[in-house]
Amino acid sequence: MCDKRLILLDMETQRDFFMPDGSFYSPRAGEVRGHIYRLFDWANDRHIPVLSSVLRVRPGALGPLGPRPHCVESAPGEQ
Repeated sequence: MCDKRLILLDMETQRDFFMPDGSFYSPRAGEVRGHIYRLFDWANDRHIPVLSSVLRVRPGALGPLGPRPHCVESAPGEQ
């Protein structure tokens, strides 16, 4: 049964931040990624809805985290 008072808010947990081939990956992100997976499993088991945001940067534009391309629209890192 879903507790209507709970929602999991997922803020931009995207490939460029959490996967080794991502443009803003760091080794510490691998540890964090495991915690995120467990949190999503916990929410799924309890039927808690998840609301996710996505950082989407237009091709050729600079993203908010620096001059390296990251989370480029339609690129694998945006996933």
